Amino acid sequence: MKKNLILFLVLSLGVALNAGANEFTKFYSIQGAFYPESKPVSSDSGKVHFAPVTGPYHSIEAMVSLGVEYKIPAPLGTSAMLKDSFVSISPVINISPVHAETALGISFLPLPFLKIGGISSIGSGWNMGEIYGLREYDDSASGGSVYKNATFGKRWIYNAGAYACFMFDAGYVFPGEWTHVVFLANYKVFYEGMTGMGKGEPWVYKTEFSKVNGLQEEMNFLLGYQMPLKLKMIGINYNYSGHIYGSDYGDFDSNYNGEFRTMFISPMAQIDVGQKNELYILARFKSIRSFKESHKADEPEKEILLTQSGREWLFSSLAVSFTHYF
Repeated sequence: MKKNLILFLVLSLGVALNAGANEFTKFYSIQGAFYPESKPVSSDSGKVHFAPVTGPYHSIEAMVSLGVEYKIPAPLGTSAMLKDSFVSISPVINISPVHAETALGISFLPLPFLKIGGISSIGSGWNMGEIYGLREYDDSASGGSVYKNATFGKRWIYNAGAYACFMFDAGYVFPGEWTHVVFLANYKVFYEGMTGMGKGEPWVYKTEFSKVNGLQEEMNFLLGYQMPLKLKMIGINYNYSGHIYGSDYGDFDSNYNGEFRTMFISPMAQIDVGQKNELYILARFKSIRSFKESHKADEPEKEILLTQSGREWLFSSLAVSFTHYF
């Protein structure tokens, strides 16, 4: 099963809604997720189905982010819509038990409801037993796998892209403590790859299998309601992502369906834990490829060799993100 944390994106969008005047902000973020065990359901009908939860525990995931944000005032005028425009520069370091990477984000807020920017990152990983942080393609591998372990620094994962984010808070139109219905829509295009890998050669990074070099897109939508309570916000997040061109998967594309889009639907809550803190809790439901062939959830290395047929929904995880600003 693929694993990833979308919490950092959700958190970034939430902070954008409440952008303050601080020119220089330091922060750290601790993110974690708990995954129950689910049993994949094979299907040759091409239909949508749900994979049942079969056990209380499958795995856990954690990541720590350290970063700063520097805001440079860039007013486009003296009107209320233009006077608070700014450029933001934010370098970040992300570390998990099986990877380390650095990222740099640069964004521009020309209007209170619009944010545009770019982000890039480079990192590498390592393996801890059967917890795979970095594996590369090996066409001579056997046992139903196409991977072999890679070592930290031998292969690097690079990512570069651009995004646009639309933000709206009904509280600006209808002032009041109970009128803050918020909406966020984010679209991102990015290229991600591993050094030394050719077209259609799969690799593994941060326990995510069946990745290949190529251009991808990601859409993220958040609808929430902010309240003057300890339960600061409730909402639902929708995430949709995948490769723009299925041909990125080369010979695997015909069976694996390289253009397939992964989806998340995540009810979420924000808890008030102080002015300088952000705490988010998400219950994540994930939609992934369903395959004709029978397979096990703990054998993700074999999925690239299977035949996609339909879509499988499952309860993916309970996730938490805590951020402190100072």
